[in-house]
Amino acid sequence: MAEYDNLFRLQPTEASPDVGAAISPASEYVQHELSADLAAIRDGGIGYSDLAAKHTAVLDRSKRTIAHNRDPRQAEKSQLDLLLMLGAYLPLDVSDDKQGFESSLHAAPAELHGLLAMNKDQFGVPDRMNYEQIIDANSAEYVESGYMRTFLEGDDGIQERDFYLGHYIVEPHVKLAQSAVKSIVDAPKSIDVDEAAKLANLEMNQLKLGMQTYARYPAESFARLRPYLGSYPDGTRNASGAFMPSIQLMELRLHPPTDPQLAFIEGSMPYFPRQSRGPIAGAVQDARQGHNLLDRIKGEEVKFGGDGLDDVIGAVDKFTDFKKNHHQITKKHLPQAFENEVTGRLELPKDAIAHGEERDPMEEGALPGTAGFNIRNVLGNGVFRLTQLKEKLEDM
Repeated sequence: MAEYDNLFRLQPTEASPDVGAAISPASEYVQHELSADLAAIRDGGIGYSDLAAKHTAVLDRSKRTIAHNRDPRQAEKSQLDLLLMLGAYLPLDVSDDKQGFESSLHAAPAELHGLLAMNKDQFGVPDRMNYEQIIDANSAEYVESGYMRTFLEGDDGIQERDFYLGHYIVEPHVKLAQSAVKSIVDAPKSIDVDEAAKLANLEMNQLKLGMQTYARYPAESFARLRPYLGSYPDGTRNASGAFMPSIQLMELRLHPPTDPQLAFIEGSMPYFPRQSRGPIAGAVQDARQGHNLLDRIKGEEVKFGGDGLDDVIGAVDKFTDFKKNHHQITKKHLPQAFENEVTGRLELPKDAIAHGEERDPMEEGALPGTAGFNIRNVLGNGVFRLTQLKEKLEDM
């Protein structure tokens, strides 16, 4: 059974009582009470002023522990707790609020903003939620202790847990696939390029299968999660699966980057996990200078002796299937983001191919993703690029 087979099947998890103990009252609150408070807000049982008052009391009990901490790993965890507390205010519609807040984040206690800034200054941890924290750090804590921090409770909380965990589970497979392709590009005479291509093909199949599990994620459950992962009032982007770094690296290893692809990467660079930004920037430079698999094959620096080329095409096929599945699943959750401006019809992956060229990833007019980009164009562009790549490889 693959690691992701139980995702989105409402499988409960029993947290270990000895591992992952709360590191502060704020941590204990986030793990055991935050999701219930947010449900009470959605149901009208309490208001944001009530939430802020409770948060103030929790932070008053937490600030000494957080301020005296000298452990970077503990700082990462406490920042994640604080960022979930801050995210609780993002759904607040200030235009409909009677307290006159200028933005949703103004409803959050000053202590919360202060502690976030302090951790950022002392430890360099981001003071806004991003992929690295909600996916990587959160899932790593879950694997270690069974505690997954979520905004939602009950079945919705389990689905949210699996939404984060699925990214964490599949990414090592993509990392290994892109590393295999990079080894072919870097030193084709020093390794068995056919075996490396076979490995890339096998690992990309795991990405494809992992993505398919997201078809089980109920649209109504995702709709309740999405407001907490929306962009911040000042335009800072929130966490998004689009910022999974290995996906960008894999495509950069395969072919020369296009202008829309580079525009997306450049705009997303501050939001990729910190340790991945250097490798992504280096891969962009390499790919632009011909240090990518397609150009290496064209220049005959890479020559396959067995089934290597077929495996490369197979890996691209799986990558394309992943992109198509991502497109279709996202369309199920956010259909309005895929409306064609002329026909009003919801676009399919084949429409991105039929369009004949990529579209602006930051085009306005459609519902933006939580990362602030045009969902239809970014997902459709990926399908288009990989379809073009397969055709070029098949002609060789």
